[in-house]
Amino acid sequence: MTFSIIGRSPWGDEFGMAISSSSPAVAARCSHARARVGVVASQNITDPRLGNRILARLAQGESADRALEAVLAASSERDFRQVLALGISGPGAAYSGSRSLGVFDTALDRDCAAESTGHGTPMPQLVHGGPGRAGGGEELGGMRAVKHFMQRTALEGSPAVITRLVGGC
Repeated sequence: MTFSIIGRSPWGDEFGMAISSSSPAVAARCSHARARVGVVASQNITDPRLGNRILARLAQGESADRALEAVLAASSERDFRQVLALGISGPGAAYSGSRSLGVFDTALDRDCAAESTGHGTPMPQLVHGGPGRAGGGEELGGMRAVKHFMQRTALEGSPAVITRLVGGC
């Protein structure tokens, strides 16, 4: 099971990523980011070359969806891949190949995107819990979890950076 989430600041100049996986050291192969360019998560039988290729196209001004399409079109094993991309502007892009491992799903928002594989992940089609179960049906399952991960943020950094990010709120 792997869960990746990528995001960008409202100004499009800062990016973040988090990856959680049951496979040891998978994040080292999945996470790709370049300042003022974009962020890419390539998971599910990952090919680390894809992230750098997509970032190179984003750096040339291509949109996330065009960069993702072009790089995957040249990959003979694209059906095994699951990739997220987000550039400095425009919507994010996601791809889950027809031969991706296990159950998989994707959620896209204006400034962030998430993908998951496997069971026990917080995606809409993978709802768990319910009346009479632990948490009274309120555990992180289904859309509740997607909203939690895509709309709640914990900021960490120096006071100056956080003040800039939140505009002195």
